Amino acid sequence: MATVTRAVPRARVGLRAEVASQAVTVAGVFCLTVGGAIHFDLGDLLLHRAPNYLVALFFLNAAGTLAAVAGIALRIRGAWTLGALIAVPSIVLLLIAGTSGLPGVHLRSLTSASEVACLAAEALYTLLWVRLARRDLGF
Repeated sequence: MATVTRAVPRARVGLRAEVASQAVTVAGVFCLTVGGAIHFDLGDLLLHRAPNYLVALFFLNAAGTLAAVAGIALRIRGAWTLGALIAVPSIVLLLIAGTSGLPGVHLRSLTSASEVACLAAEALYTLLWVRLARRDLGF
């Protein structure tokens, strides 16, 4: 009796697949790198002036960004989602800190160039991720 085998598309077999074009990948890596570098710099700046939880969040954001950037550069499919899981809460918390404030944080305005650059870079990354997710899900 002959066995019938089906060919499995290569993109679904392993972790590495063509997730995005070269230009979208470079744009995503750039946006996440900008956001992560700003968070690392602000975490270092606030090291002795802000509550410990906030400094830890800044450094965890930078470390998670580094992992997501490495994954995107290596074309690991879940790295784009990891980046979104880092960028979206960063946007929300930055907006909250800049408007109503966080405990122990006296920001209350979004006028600093680094804050605006971080917000723009993470928002652009989120839009890229939504575009890729919509394409993958067929919407």
